[in-house]
Amino acid sequence: MDAMDQGESAEPAYAMFDDSVRDLHFVAIGVAGVASIGLAVVLSRMLARPLADIGAAARRLAGGDLSIRVPRAAPDELASLADSFNQMAAELEESERQRQDIIANTAHELRTPLTNLEGYLEAIRDGVIEPDQSTYESLLEETERLVRLARSLDDLALGDAAAKNAHPLEVDLAALMAAA
Repeated sequence: MDAMDQGESAEPAYAMFDDSVRDLHFVAIGVAGVASIGLAVVLSRMLARPLADIGAAARRLAGGDLSIRVPRAAPDELASLADSFNQMAAELEESERQRQDIIANTAHELRTPLTNLEGYLEAIRDGVIEPDQSTYESLLEETERLVRLARSLDDLALGDAAAKNAHPLEVDLAALMAAA
């Protein structure tokens, strides 16, 4: 037998049902809130750690460590960022290697004519060589070589701007080979 058969109204049953549903809603909202906060913390740590790694790597790169690379992170966006960072670091490392090669080659190219000039001038000073026309021509040739090297360095420093202003030049290969 139920309460209706005994003459009681359905109001208390409805009230008890409404209270149970309201309590269940509060519990569900509380559980969802705690789960949301927990998930937000976990996701933020998942995203913050790779970003912090990339930030630390960027500071090391700025400090001169061109060999630094970052691991690819799991989310696609972070993996793409890591790939871009690693490509940038590799290109900077290659640029630095090329810069060092250019400096070494330039130093070598400068040493040869300077050594020749120094040797001739010392020999003239010491009276070992008489300053004749061929000596002056040799000194002038070495000086012109230094001027050409300085112009090449200027063009290199200007980069693309110099390439736009470049003009073809006829060269006597036989004379060039003989001079070399």
